[in-house]
Amino acid sequence: MIDNNLLEYIRLAQQQGHTKEMIKQSLVANGWQGDMVEEAFGMVHQPVGASAAQSTISAQPIIRHYKSSINSPLSVLLAIVLAVALFTLTNKVITDISDFYVYNITANLIVNGVIVLTFLLLAFTLHFTIGEKNEKYLILSRPYYLISGWLLIRLLYEVSKYLLNQDTAYGVYVVLILIIAVLTGMVVFVQKFIKK
Repeated sequence: MIDNNLLEYIRLAQQQGHTKEMIKQSLVANGWQGDMVEEAFGMVHQPVGASAAQSTISAQPIIRHYKSSINSPLSVLLAIVLAVALFTLTNKVITDISDFYVYNITANLIVNGVIVLTFLLLAFTLHFTIGEKNEKYLILSRPYYLISGWLLIRLLYEVSKYLLNQDTAYGVYVVLILIIAVLTGMVVFVQKFIKK
């Protein structure tokens, strides 16, 4: 279903004398998918004005409005509840793991590193499978990103505390390598895939 804001934007831009190509370029440059824009043009039955204005048009106001209203308040509330539930669950799991590996700190840190990677993989999977197809579902991956970030900060704290209090072991190096790999992947992901 085509967003009404997109249709209205196209109508207004056409009334101002902008050509279809100018409107489409502006929308695509601001994150709209080309096939969605084409479909929206098919739904707008107003002919494009013959004398197009030479100035470029900005799709930012409509994009900003669209992105801010892409998720309903209920879905935002449910995403917050999901984040709290994930936080509670992971906190309990980490506490249980810490109790189980109370005398083997290296194993405890490695298991915590695996938990961080699991949440990051879940977040990436949700982002790229569901969110890439339909932008409004990106809200589902955000609680997983939030929890994985919290887990990563917690793991960094635990590793730092361990390094300062004990002699280092090989497992700590494994955890540090995992953390570096995760942080590198997150920087690449943010730079490559997160727009503005």
